[in-house]
Amino acid sequence: MANTPSSRLWGLPESIGKLAGLSELIVSSNELTTLPDYIGRLTNLQALDLSSNRLTSLASNKD
Repeated sequence: MANTPSSRLWGLPESIGKLAGLSELIVSSNELTTLPDYIGRLTNLQALDLSSNRLTSLASNKD
């Protein structure tokens, strides 16, 4: 689990895409505006909390 609520994050580091075993990611109440493509590498992700951010776009599916 990665839990970073209210951390004033503007983006997610690309290195988070290397955490293939991550099952829960909580990044609520930050300043995120986009969800990067590399979030798709988190193949074991079961829960994703993006609430209370400023999202305007999500990752595109390039398959």
